[in-house]
Amino acid sequence: MICVPSRVEEPGGMIAQAVAVDGWRLTPGKRDSSRLVDWWTMAQFKGEELHTAIRILDTVHRDMSAYRPKGNADFHIGPVLLEAGERDKMEQALRFVEKTMRDVGLRTAGQAIRDFRTFLINWRVEGYTRLSPTEAAARIQAIHDTIRNEMTTHIFIYVPANRADFYEAYQDALWHSEDIANVRFGEQVAKNFPSVQDDIRSAGNCLALGEPTACVFHLMRVIERGLRALGAALNDPSLDPGKNPTWETILRKCDAELQKPYDKRSAEWRQNGQFFAEATANIRAVKDAWRKPSIHVESDYDYDKAVAVFRAVRSFMRHLATGLKEPTISEGIGSN
Repeated sequence: MICVPSRVEEPGGMIAQAVAVDGWRLTPGKRDSSRLVDWWTMAQFKGEELHTAIRILDTVHRDMSAYRPKGNADFHIGPVLLEAGERDKMEQALRFVEKTMRDVGLRTAGQAIRDFRTFLINWRVEGYTRLSPTEAAARIQAIHDTIRNEMTTHIFIYVPANRADFYEAYQDALWHSEDIANVRFGEQVAKNFPSVQDDIRSAGNCLALGEPTACVFHLMRVIERGLRALGAALNDPSLDPGKNPTWETILRKCDAELQKPYDKRSAEWRQNGQFFAEATANIRAVKDAWRKPSIHVESDYDYDKAVAVFRAVRSFMRHLATGLKEPTISEGIGSN
């Protein structure tokens, strides 16, 4: 991780650190909206630029709340007003705060600061000469409230470490990890079954985000394409992908072939008997994990059960990809 600091003077001589992490600013909503951000990166975002900007506002607010006019305050006559030099110093301090608010996507807060900066230095603005420390403190407090209110509109979701590996965007960032590679269905599945990639990604995302039943729904779509390819490869008219074969009909066909003597099996089974036998075992594993002999999602799944389905479907698709490719037809597979 590379942090590039830029120095900005705060009131009282403090130094603000504007940090860019891994070559990009930590801005909610910018770049890939589906990108997972780890805890360290979030700490950099919160603990550097934004936190420094808030501290600047707090410092200005504290200074204005405790402000005393120069000289002997006991002999001061008339209202206490800020002098031009003090206003200019405050305006300079707020420049960094405004830039930071805009960088992190808090546009309303950024505009509120811009308006106050304009008021501080533009003598043509009505009321320019009548700014008191109390009023300045109130303006800073209003800006602080705007920042807090606007930040509540940026929502983040926490993904536990043991589930983050399932998240596709996170996998892309950590492709070197063996654990991550094991979560994926593999390059051969991606090559031979390109149409399932979106559903594989969505299934993993749903697991990571605590939606196990939605994960199983996407896996249902993956298994449909696998069954379609297997049905076409068995070269049986009753398993024509256009006639919507189910895993029950495919299992019956596979079981019937396994019970035949070798010389009585179909040409496909004589040539690739081991492949189809393993495919049969994988279908049974998927069926057992699914809990119901229907390809439709008929009940809710918790995380552990969804993971079991995920792994079973992954094994099935990985095996199919060693010898099959998805057929180029548009019809889907039903369950009737």
